[in-house]
Amino acid sequence: MHVQQDMADKMDNVEIICVDLDGTLIRTDLLLECAVRALKADPFLLLRMPAWILRGKAYLKKRMAEYATPDVTRLPYNKDLVQWLKRKKSEGAKIVLATAAWGGLAKRVADHLGIFDEIVATSEDVNLSGYAKAQKLVDRYGNGRFTYIGDSKKDIPVWRVSGKALTVADRQGVIQHAVPMSEIALERFRWRALARALRPHQWAKNVLVFLPIFAAHAWADLYALKHVILAFVSLSFAASCVYILNDLLDLDADRGHATKSKRPLASGDVGLMTAVAAGVLLLVVALGVATFVSTSFLEILVLYLFLTTAYSFYLKRVLFLDVLVLAGLYAMRVVGGAVAGGLPVSDWLLAFTAFFFVSLALVKRYAELKQHGDALKGNIEGRGYRAGDAETVGRLGSSAGYVAVLVLALYLNSERVLVLYSRPELLWAIVVVLLYWISRLWILAGRGEVKEDPVMFALKDKTTYLAGAVVALVGMAAI
Repeated sequence: MHVQQDMADKMDNVEIICVDLDGTLIRTDLLLECAVRALKADPFLLLRMPAWILRGKAYLKKRMAEYATPDVTRLPYNKDLVQWLKRKKSEGAKIVLATAAWGGLAKRVADHLGIFDEIVATSEDVNLSGYAKAQKLVDRYGNGRFTYIGDSKKDIPVWRVSGKALTVADRQGVIQHAVPMSEIALERFRWRALARALRPHQWAKNVLVFLPIFAAHAWADLYALKHVILAFVSLSFAASCVYILNDLLDLDADRGHATKSKRPLASGDVGLMTAVAAGVLLLVVALGVATFVSTSFLEILVLYLFLTTAYSFYLKRVLFLDVLVLAGLYAMRVVGGAVAGGLPVSDWLLAFTAFFFVSLALVKRYAELKQHGDALKGNIEGRGYRAGDAETVGRLGSSAGYVAVLVLALYLNSERVLVLYSRPELLWAIVVVLLYWISRLWILAGRGEVKEDPVMFALKDKTTYLAGAVVALVGMAAI
């Protein structure tokens, strides 16, 4: 009798720490992540999800986890919290993973980290969230007999029955119910991280919508200029929406990448639900602005969204077709600018744009292959290229760049140039500048100095700005 009492007293003295998973131990939403992965593998699952939802959230979580379990070794863990739990365990505390995630998925996480004594998770019988989780923990450990670490308002019922309420989130709606953990870098909404997820620097590509205006010397047409500016805004918001979708679909691949693992969604700096909400808002605004521009431009934007979505889901994994699609999207920007401004589209401009941006798209693929180097044994994850393709990609890309220069040179001999320019002979200087810029870009790419995205490289490259200034001055002098 005395032995049993002693054992009970010892159990009473053991500190029990229960920690939530989504948003607390890991910086992501597992259910949403599983849903995105499942839809990426089979988009037609969208038709079956309503039936799963009707059977309850626990059943939905089970099916999502069965269809698309993320790689738990690549999840964005809260490293500070993991280290804190390890220290507490070494001091004799009992560590419990108390999560609303599906039990099988929670076990994978627990097995990977190796610090949990017990797992309390969602089962087929109950979705372990909110009040259900609070009741489960009270039944198992007693009212006020455990510490609970969470991050959101859904944890409030659990905090109310815990002995110590701790949070890793720095949000007013949360910290009034729980004590912020001073030893942990608290999670807060990061506007800068969300801005990075939108990739506004990539909006520079949409400057192509202004090319028809400059090519037709119609910059004084205020009606055309106003509508092209709106087209730029619409395309930019649509592009950011697509970038969010692309990052959602590439979470696993990005987390396994040396630099892409730092992207806001892959690293957990931006929550997946926040990203989805931002993407929907951007899409609505983009379509609304496009409608105001014209019906024809709206049709082009819808086609652009269709192609970019197809690219994100499948086409980017198809050898070289990915490059052609990217080049086609650039050409669509030019056509969109012409349609928005009610201007003619030059065949010369479309041909130049196609070859020029095929070259830039291949620079990006070439840089990826160069970065992987000898470490790449098979295909680049999520792409159709192999380790030995770098040399071929380089030859194709530089050739496409020189063809773009050739198209420009042939254009300078056309009758259209004589109509638009009083001194067309000066325009040959632009051919020389473009030849220099493309050659330099590919040489630097061969040295490994162009890191994947040539647009980002160009935006940071002083020589690019100098070349652009020379082209602008020569163009004005030739008029």
